[in-house]
Amino acid sequence: MRWAKERKFKGIISEIVYDEALRHRGKIRFRKTKIEEEIATAFYKISPAPRVLNLKYKKIVRDVGDIHVFTSAKENKVDYLVSLDKKHILSVKRKIKEFKIVSPAELIQIIEKK
Repeated sequence: MRWAKERKFKGIISEIVYDEALRHRGKIRFRKTKIEEEIATAFYKISPAPRVLNLKYKKIVRDVGDIHVFTSAKENKVDYLVSLDKKHILSVKRKIKEFKIVSPAELIQIIEKK
């Protein structure tokens, strides 16, 4: 988040993921206003929810509820989809070719090499 705030890259968050972060704020013990402020200052863009899901991802994902994540990444033409979700997102990294799926630690390594 700090590097996104420093504009080392253009961070994009989908509206659905943003809403999910707000719903689960109790897990990280942040107030709603604090999360809203952090996201507003860190991310370049809050991407609207996809109008139509790209169903090609249905064959790849473990949880069809995550199709929106991949659809949003493709619609926004991202280079990297960054996630901590090992079970549903990172586990399919070798199956998707339009963008790279990485953990925050992997993204840091990539940026530091540049």
